[in-house]
Amino acid sequence: MSTDETKIAVMQKEISYIKEKSDEVVSKLDKAIFEGSARTDRLQTEIDTRFSGVYLQMEKKADRAEVDKINANLSRVVWVIIFAFLGALVSLVLK
Repeated sequence: MSTDETKIAVMQKEISYIKEKSDEVVSKLDKAIFEGSARTDRLQTEIDTRFSGVYLQMEKKADRAEVDKINANLSRVVWVIIFAFLGALVSLVLK
């Protein structure tokens, strides 16, 4: 074997070694991307779930605020009716 043939054989071994290692790197990257995608999907699902819970709570609080306003107005109306009734009753008694 000549030195050129030896150099070519060494280069071929180095090329096959580099190809083997690059295939391992590609395989690891594919696995990492897949796992990252799965993690991203789980995280997105968790975020969506939490936001839907927050929106439900906000809707409940908005409903409670509206109910509180209605109750306050009804309370005022009831007091107006009571005072009107008492006023009418007092005017009948005083006549």
